Amino acid sequence: MTNIIAGVDRIKLYNFELDEFYKPNNNEKYSIVRIEDGDVFRIAKDSKGIKFKLNYIKATNKQGYDGGFTELKVGSSKGKDKAVENYQHLDINPSRILSIDGINLKNVSTKNEFDKVLYLMEDEIKKNVCKKVDFSQAKIKILETNVNIPLDNEFCEYEQAFEYCRSLLPMRMKSLNSIYYPDNVYTGFKIGNDSNSLKFYDKKAQILYDNGKKLKKEVLRIEYRDVTGTKVKNYLGYNDVIQLTENLLSLDKTFKDRLYKDLISKIYKDIVIKVKDAVKKIKMYRTQGGKSAIDEYIKNDIFFDIEILLMALKETESPKNYSRQCTKAIESARDVTNVNLIGNIHLLNEILEKLNYPKIEMKMTPTIKKLLEEYY
Repeated sequence: MTNIIAGVDRIKLYNFELDEFYKPNNNEKYSIVRIEDGDVFRIAKDSKGIKFKLNYIKATNKQGYDGGFTELKVGSSKGKDKAVENYQHLDINPSRILSIDGINLKNVSTKNEFDKVLYLMEDEIKKNVCKKVDFSQAKIKILETNVNIPLDNEFCEYEQAFEYCRSLLPMRMKSLNSIYYPDNVYTGFKIGNDSNSLKFYDKKAQILYDNGKKLKKEVLRIEYRDVTGTKVKNYLGYNDVIQLTENLLSLDKTFKDRLYKDLISKIYKDIVIKVKDAVKKIKMYRTQGGKSAIDEYIKNDIFFDIEILLMALKETESPKNYSRQCTKAIESARDVTNVNLIGNIHLLNEILEKLNYPKIEMKMTPTIKKLLEEYY
C-alpha cells in the first residue's frame, strides 16, 4: 500500500467579509490598485472608520503583487435587475503558500495545513489591505484537487498509457481536448468543458519551466478543476470553506472515487472488451488462410499493448502451442517501429497500484509473463 493522498491545489473563495480598508501604499511588493470613483460602488469604511465610496480594489501577481495570494478582487457590479451587487474574490495556491521555496509540489491534505493557510491569508490581508477579515462564511468558487505520483520511468515513456486513458474519459468533458508536446516531448494532456477539467501532466517539467528547479524524481500530477460553486458542491457535497477544513481527510476518498468513476472502472471494462475482440479477430484471420493470424492482427488492428493479444491467445491456443505463439507475437510486436506495443499495461498497473486500485489482471502463463518482463 502506498500513501499518495489527494489534496487541495488551488482554491478561489468568495462570500467572505472585508472592511476598514487602508489607503494603498507605494511599496512595490504590494502593488494594490484602489479606485474610489465610478458609477457603481459600495459604501465601505477606511482604516479610521470613515465611510467612503469604494468602486474597486485589486492585487494580483500578474500586476506586480508579491504576497502570498495569487489575486484579490473587491468590487461592486450591477446585477440583472440593475441592483448593485458587492463581491470579493480571493485566489490562492495553498501549496505555494506553505512551501519554503515557493514551489507548488505538495498538495494540502490536512486540517492543520489548511487552517494555517487561512491564518496566513487573513494576516496578510490585515497587514496590507484592510483591518477586518472574516472567512467564517466563505464559499468556494474554484477548486483544484490533485494527486502527485512519483514515476519509475521518464514521463514520456508513459505517453501511450496516458493517451489510452484520455481515449476512455467521458465525452461530456472533451469540448476541450489538448495534448502537450513542448519541444516535441510528451508532457501530458488536458480535457474539460466550461465547468470542470481533468489533467494528467509532467510536474517535474512544469516546475523546471516555472521555477528553474529540477526535481530528482519524475512526477505525474492528476488534477481535477471545478470552476463554479455548483460544480464544487456536486463534487464535495458542499462548497463552504469551513466544511472543507473539517472534511479534508475524506477528500482523498472523494477524489479517488471520482477518478474511479470517470476512468479507472472504464479501463478494467475496456481491457476485457479488447481481449474478447482480439479473440474474435484471431479466429477470423485464421479462416482466411495463407497469412499469419497474429501478424494480421498486429498489422491491421488498433490496440495499445501486446498483452491484450497474449491474453486472447490464452483462449485461442492449445496449452501445447500457447508459448510458441506468444513468443512469435512478442517478436512481431518488437518489429513495429512507429509505436511501442510492449509494457503499456505494465505502466498502467504501476499507476493503479500506487493509487491503491486493483491492478489489471494478466491472464497469461508464468513463463510468458517472465518473458515479457525482459522487455519492460
